[in-house]
Amino acid sequence: MKLYKVSQDIRNGYDTYDSIVVLAKNEDSARIMHPDGYLVTEKKDLCGDWVDYENLNKVSITLLADVGNKLGKEPKVILASFNAG
Repeated sequence: MKLYKVSQDIRNGYDTYDSIVVLAKNEDSARIMHPDGYLVTEKKDLCGDWVDYENLNKVSITLLADVGNKLGKEPKVILASFNAG
């Protein structure tokens, strides 16, 4: 498992997330994580506070570390940056 920083600048107003740190197997798995912990996998997943399904290809992904199984074997959000209004 790897730690990735996933960031976006598409939705950058109040009450939006600008970035998250996630534990995932690869970039594709990291890309579909929503800051609330669920997966954005269908067009019906329209997120007012994060990138929706149609714009997932526009998020920026940075590999932070390969942590093996030290933090678990399931994808999850480790940290989220929220811009409260």
